[in-house]
Amino acid sequence: MKAIKLQQINGISTVDIIKTVTENPQTGALLPEIRSRNRVLRALEKNASTDELRLEDADHQTLVNALNAFRFGRASTDLETIADDIIGAASV
Repeated sequence: MKAIKLQQINGISTVDIIKTVTENPQTGALLPEIRSRNRVLRALEKNASTDELRLEDADHQTLVNALNAFRFGRASTDLETIADDIIGAASV
């Protein structure tokens, strides 16, 4: 299981980044991928009012894959910090 710190840095929130990359597959998605992404979204809904999102390892990998495949419309160090926090989430 992985723990992702939910934070906001200069108007960029971890929750918004997770929702954006998970809900918007860049090349479309087959049903199994949709189901995997929806597991991440359901976990986020359950934990959105906390300061930490806990994901099973497979769900974390789904999120990391979605994050790495997503083409962002802007670049910033704040976005990079949040992305690195997601990718490098601690095991719990």
